[in-house]
Amino acid sequence: MQDHQRALLLDRRCAWCAEPARLGVLLRGEACEHCGRTSPSADATELEGVLGAVQSKWKAKRAWAYGGLAVGTLVTGWFPLVSSLLMVATLIYLRVALLRQPMNWFGPARRFTARFALRMWLLVVGIGAFAIAELSTFVPFASAPLKAAISVASIGLFTEVAVAYLGSRLRREASEDPSLQWHEWALPAGLLTILLGMGAAAAAVVIAIVKLLSGVMP
Repeated sequence: MQDHQRALLLDRRCAWCAEPARLGVLLRGEACEHCGRTSPSADATELEGVLGAVQSKWKAKRAWAYGGLAVGTLVTGWFPLVSSLLMVATLIYLRVALLRQPMNWFGPARRFTARFALRMWLLVVGIGAFAIAELSTFVPFASAPLKAAISVASIGLFTEVAVAYLGSRLRREASEDPSLQWHEWALPAGLLTILLGMGAAAAAVVIAIVKLLSGVMP
């Protein structure tokens, strides 16, 4: 498949006539309603090539994302909140820049569950990394390097898992039975449960600190 054909497919257009195409045309070898030709992505090898285009886009930006965030957090890591906010902003950017376009390949139900799952995953990783990074502020002489390491690890964890998840859902969408599986609903529900648990734990810690301070202070 030529590069311009793959670019058309990633935009959910027929690789031959460039007209908008149904998912059946793009993934399951149905004839295009406009030109009558079969999309090359219906072949399993080419489908992997389309998925590889998403992964190569991340790989091309990986060094810049890791290096830029590491340098940024090393510079700002001595100040409370600044480096953690930079990390969260990077996570949101990667979510939009790398993962939005593959959603075009999914049907409405799978697009909803995948989008919701990735949002929950973003919040779980972002909030967890934010809390750990801010706690590292209290480590003498090492807070900035620790924050840099936590930031790089968090964006790597989020993006690698997200790309792998989208790849598995794309293969399912291209299968003869593209219906939703039970775990596609259970995953976002589980992540939401984890997120609520993190919120409850954070609230409990804050309440305990307030009670402790109120007992110490006259």
